[in-house]
Amino acid sequence: MKIPKTDREILLLSVKVQEETAQRVDKLEVKVNGLENTLTIDHGQQLKLQSICKSRIISLLGGKDTPAYKELSKQLFSFIWRDFKQYFNISSYRDCLITDFENAVNYLTTWTSDNNMKLKIDLVNSQTRLEI
Repeated sequence: MKIPKTDREILLLSVKVQEETAQRVDKLEVKVNGLENTLTIDHGQQLKLQSICKSRIISLLGGKDTPAYKELSKQLFSFIWRDFKQYFNISSYRDCLITDFENAVNYLTTWTSDNNMKLKIDLVNSQTRLEI
């Protein structure tokens, strides 16, 4: 490599180095964007989604000690995760992309069952049980 001696040579070398650096940065940005679009959530984030889901189901069923929880919780858990996977086009909540995590939290926090299930929950919770 020739050592620049004049101001013009120094300027030209500086421009060349800046161009090369910008090209490398552009390549790195492409690689980082590719990684962001393929990396899935970590174990802690998976646990957070599970916790939000459980809280949501308990809330929709009227509490953990309600007849609806005892009778319908498995079905409702199945529904929420089915809808979640369909919405995010994934095969498991564990496959949720890091870039979708905040949307996933919002989705589970605001998820609601269909009207038929809401009516069923109300019916089951309003029934009195006769213990013999």
